[in-house]
This record gives sequence, structure tokens and C-alpha cells, in this order.
Amino acid sequence: MVFPLADVLGRGLVVCGRCGRKMGVHHHSAHERRLAAYVCQQGYSNGDTHVCQCMTSRAVDAGVVQAFLDAVSPESLPIAMRVLDQIEHDLADQRRQRELQLEQARYDARLAQRQYERVDPDNRLVASELERRWNEKLERVAQLEHAHAKAEAEAQWDLTPEERASITALSQDLPAIWAASTTTHQDRKQLLRSAIDTVQLDGVSHVGHIDVQIRWRSGVITRLVVERYRRGTDSLKTPADAVERIHELAPTCTHAEIAARLNADGWRTAHGRAFTSQHVGYICRRDGVARGTGNTRLMSKEETEKVH
Repeated sequence: MVFPLADVLGRGLVVCGRCGRKMGVHHHSAHERRLAAYVCQQGYSNGDTHVCQCMTSRAVDAGVVQAFLDAVSPESLPIAMRVLDQIEHDLADQRRQRELQLEQARYDARLAQRQYERVDPDNRLVASELERRWNEKLERVAQLEHAHAKAEAEAQWDLTPEERASITALSQDLPAIWAASTTTHQDRKQLLRSAIDTVQLDGVSHVGHIDVQIRWRSGVITRLVVERYRRGTDSLKTPADAVERIHELAPTCTHAEIAARLNADGWRTAHGRAFTSQHVGYICRRDGVARGTGNTRLMSKEETEKVH
């Protein structure tokens, strides 16, 4: 089953890749199933002759979930930590530059004040000019103080050692937690909203596909292409032969080794991406296939059709 993200992403997170407007969510029923679609219709509501674009949410949802799990995988964690370290370093440099600018502006204001206070009051033209310059310096100080306070409020990337340890522990368990039956949709929504800033969609540039651009709250951007959902088909299936190959290799290979073999053989996931150890591990956990178990249970046709 594909986790329905529409209620999460549709609350201001999805942006149209064509016009830049926010996209809404439309629900409809098809073949006794309730489907959701992302729709850009603000222009249409304002008098345009047609909606900008519309696409079923299922393929997008599956792609975003997989990108999220890949981003927090143990293999990605060292890179992510280096990115955060670089962000913290850049923010520290920017803070120091702002502080130096503010320090210089305050010095200039004090100097202008002293010059004004030393002028002969009878020399009104000079006094008026010095007062004007002093006011300009004070306005400059106020502007820099406001900009500095705003930047400090927005730059909250300092991670304590405890927070880093928690992130490391979560990356080890998150795929299993995500797939667990005890994890509610509300739990998954909170995880995604804490990580994602916006998701930009373009379903027009490539026929039959959707360009997805995920902007994470860290500022990093992930781009992927997913296949459009087609009525009467389920385009979001991990190929049955690939699943069977995973079952065959599971007793003797690690998840990473299985992923490497599948990729070398040209297999791709349901949304056209290379296999990762997390994706293989998800399928193994879901199907009750563990390394060293010997006999593995092959899925029925109905189970295979639920793979995403």
C-alpha cells in the first residue's frame, strides 16, 4: 500500500512547476477506490480557460516517501552530517560578517555624534549637515540590527551531540519504523513535514512522467522523475521478477549486496530509481524474508501487486 501523502503535501507544500502557484488536492473515486490528485487551478479560478496542470498523487507520493527514506538511510547519514556541518560553518561565517558590519556601523554613528556635538551651534548650516549624517548612521545601525535579529531567528542549525546521536539511531531504524503496522499515518505525516519544505511538480514537460523537485528544510534539493499513474494499470509495482530475485538472494546476501546485484542487472524500483539496501530491506521485512533463513516464502500474485 502506498502511504497517502496528499493530506500532508497538499497543505501548502506542493508548488506548481509551471506557474509557481501552490497546488491543491482533489479527491475522487475510481473503481471503488478513493484517489487523490494534485491540481493547480488558482489561475482557472481567476479566469483562465483551463487548469494549469493536474496529476494523480499516487506516483508522486511513492517517490517522495522513497526519497525521504533514502535521505535518512545509514549510508546517507555521513554525507548529511557533512552538509549540516558545512551549513553550520557557513552560518557562523555569515554571523561574523553581520557582527563586523554592525560593529563598524555603530562606530560610525558614535563618530558622527561626536562631530555633531563639537560643532559651533552658531554655525547652523554645518550643524544641520552633521545632524543629518548622524541620523543616517543611526538608521543604518537600526537596519543592520533588524537584519541580524531576523537572520539569527531563521538560522537554527546548531545540533547538540545528543541530537546527532538521536539522528544516527533513527537512521538505523527508520525504514523498519516506517513500515511497521504500529506506525500511524499521523506519525508518518509528522516525520515528512519535519523534513520537507516544498515539493515542486511538473507533469507537462515529459509525456507520461512527472518531474518532482523536493526542497528539504536543510536547503538541499532532490530531483526525481516518476511515471504517471495510468488507469487500468498499477505502474507502482516493484517488478515481480526483481522481488523473486530478492527472495532468492536473501538467505546468503546482505541487503546492500542484493541491491548492488539488482542494479547491475538493470532492475529499477517502482518509481524508476536504483535499488538501495533500505528498499531491499523493506521488501524482506514485509515478506518475512531474512538472511540465513534458508527457505523463503514467495509472494502470491495479490501480494506482488501491493509492492510499491
